[in-house]
Amino acid sequence: MPLGPIIEFHRKRPAMISADLIRFATLASIPATAAFGELSYAQLCAVAVVQTAAMIVSNAASNPYLKALAAAPERARVNSRLETTTWTASTLGPPVGGLLVSATSPVASVLIDAVSYLLAACGWLRIRRPEPPPPRAGEKRRWLADTAAGWQYILHHQTLRKLYFNAMIFGGCIMASNPLIAVYLLRDLHFSTLQYGIALGAPCAAGALGSLLAPAIIRRVGLGRTLLVSGAARCLWMSPILLAPPTTGGLALIIVADSALL
Repeated sequence: MPLGPIIEFHRKRPAMISADLIRFATLASIPATAAFGELSYAQLCAVAVVQTAAMIVSNAASNPYLKALAAAPERARVNSRLETTTWTASTLGPPVGGLLVSATSPVASVLIDAVSYLLAACGWLRIRRPEPPPPRAGEKRRWLADTAAGWQYILHHQTLRKLYFNAMIFGGCIMASNPLIAVYLLRDLHFSTLQYGIALGAPCAAGALGSLLAPAIIRRVGLGRTLLVSGAARCLWMSPILLAPPTTGGLALIIVADSALL
């Protein structure tokens, strides 16, 4: 909650670089303390909280930063390419992560993940295009007033209000199901970490396909209808996961259901 106004009225690239460096440092603390036999559940919880906060900072800064880099007529195409990149990484990441955990250890895979954020920070530094100044950069900021103004703007804007509650309901349910699905696949269905990674990653190829098709579909049927139909269709595909048996066929059913959702 406090991060929104802070990000809005400051430059975006330094925020993204800082977020990635924080994620590198917090994740690197896990193998460091594990090497001395001091790794604790409390530290894992603290790392998870800091990681989530840094992810929110990075995501909140990246969208307006993208707008600063791309002209309005190009944003649908540019955002499509960005989504394709994201979903491609999401497709490859979990299976590779599951393979790393199987071949090395969870701690070693966390260290590799930490290094990836360091490389990401270096990538942001390579962008040479100047960033425009943030809105009202020279004014004295009042956090509480800015926060209230942000909520008022969202809740009084008819379209933004609907999109916000849609995202909260659907996204909230998806996030609530994530830890349950991990327990279900690993403990109840007895899948290996590699199979779990495949179940998470393989469906993301459908996300890449969707991001590639989105601009053409929007041009053909319109933005509103695309949001409505795809938003309703995605709600149908969580239930088949509960029917999956602990077999290769069950793993295939989970991949098909998640692919249809994404």
